[in-house]
Amino acid sequence: MESIASLIRMLIDSSWRLGIPMAIAGAAIVLLHRFSLPEQGVLTSYLGWATLGIAAGASFTIVSIVAGIINAIKRARHRRRAGAREMEELRANISSLSPREFELLCEILQSGVTRLKIHILSDAHSLLDKGVLYRVDHSLTEPMCEIPAPLREHKNAILSGLPKAQRLQAERSGANY
Repeated sequence: MESIASLIRMLIDSSWRLGIPMAIAGAAIVLLHRFSLPEQGVLTSYLGWATLGIAAGASFTIVSIVAGIINAIKRARHRRRAGAREMEELRANISSLSPREFELLCEILQSGVTRLKIHILSDAHSLLDKGVLYRVDHSLTEPMCEIPAPLREHKNAILSGLPKAQRLQAERSGANY
């Protein structure tokens, strides 16, 4: 059943490849007949099929275009939801940082780099453990890390909230003792 559904979806998505040539061929036959080419009445017996080709080709093409638009809208919605989920997760990860880790994150953001190597013994390695940075390679001692796209996009908002965030985190960590 799943293969039938995927076959129908494929036919709908790519039917324009058949529809456009059908419509062009049908239109060519109708125009040739209209201008009496090659000779008068030679193409008369094909006019019905040509008209059907134009109608079917146009229908296939229109259905394919509408299906493409619907699929593009679905993909955009899915990407937007996934981005919002990723941003929520990133906010939760950032809120779990200690004041020192938050300072390290701000230093990394201010440097403007997208990828960096973090030694396993450095303080910044905890950013990798907490999911604020993503591992790009599998090196054991100095993994290559990447700043997530949502964090890069909202870096100005994070950096502008640095003094306030530091104060709140300092108060929160002071209340824990």
